[in-house]
Amino acid sequence: SILANSTFSFHSVTQSLEMSKDSAYNGFGSFFVDESVQQMVCKMDKDYVCPVVPEIIRSTVDLDKSLRKELENCALGKDIRKFFLIDFENFTFLNHGAFGGACVPGIQSAEAWRRFSERQPLVFFDRTLLTWTAYITRSLSKLIKCSPSQTTVVQNATSALNSVIFHCSRKLRDRKKKRDGAISSKKVEFGNATADGSGGSHSDERSEHGGCGLAYLSLGYGSGKTMVKIAAEENELPILCVKVPFPCLNEVEIAEAVNQQVSEHGDIGFLLLDGITSNTAMLMPIMAICNEM
Repeated sequence: SILANSTFSFHSVTQSLEMSKDSAYNGFGSFFVDESVQQMVCKMDKDYVCPVVPEIIRSTVDLDKSLRKELENCALGKDIRKFFLIDFENFTFLNHGAFGGACVPGIQSAEAWRRFSERQPLVFFDRTLLTWTAYITRSLSKLIKCSPSQTTVVQNATSALNSVIFHCSRKLRDRKKKRDGAISSKKVEFGNATADGSGGSHSDERSEHGGCGLAYLSLGYGSGKTMVKIAAEENELPILCVKVPFPCLNEVEIAEAVNQQVSEHGDIGFLLLDGITSNTAMLMPIMAICNEM
C-alpha cells in the first residue's frame, strides 16, 4: 500500500512538473532555467535584453540627469568631497591606495538594493540576483575592454588574487610533475651521459615544458607576497623574490632588473606584478616588463 501510494505520488508530482514547464516555472530560476548565467553573459549585444530596474530602486536612488552631469564634470579634489561622508572638516584623509570611503550615490544605491532584497529574499535570490550579475559582468567587461566570458565579479582584490595564484600554482605543480617525469624517463633511457650532450640537460627540459616557479616583486603588496609563498610551499614549487631597485625613476631599468633576475633563475612560470605599489606608491611599468620577458 505504501509503495503504491508512493508510486502514485511520484507520477502525480512528475505530471505536475511537466505541466509547470509551460506555465508557472517557465523561465529563469532555481528549478527550470531557460538560460544560464553563462549564456546571458556570452550573448551578443543585439540579442541581450537588459533587466528592468525595480521601481523601488529607481525611485529611491537619485540618479537624475543633473546629478549624473555634476558627477561627470566634477574634478578630483575639494570639489568632489561633497559626494563622500568622510569628515573632512576635522580630519585630513591620506589614502595611499589601501582604504577609501564610498561615495554617497554608491551608498544610497547599495542601501536601496539591500532593502529591495529583504522585501522578498526568495524572489531576489531566485529570480533577480543572477540576472543582474550577468548584466554587471557584461557592463564591467566593456569598461575594462575584456571579453564578458573572461570577466567575473569578486568580493575584493584579495580574494581574486587568492583564486588566481592558487589556480596557477596547481597548474604549475602539474607541469612540474610532467616535466620531472620526462627528465626521469630520459635518465633511464640515456643513463647519466649528459657531458657530451647525448642525454640532454635539465635546462633543455625546462625550456621545453616551461617554468614551474612562482615569483613576486620585493615592493609588492604584503598579502600578495604571503599568498605566493603559501602557494609555493603547498605545491612544492620554487619561489623567487625579484629585487626592484628603489628609488628608481627609470622604467627601462626596472624592467631590465626584473627580466634579468627571472631569466637567471630559469624556472619561473608565474610572476605577480603590482600595477601601483602600496607602501611606495610606485607606478610599475607593466608593459615594459612584459615586453622584456
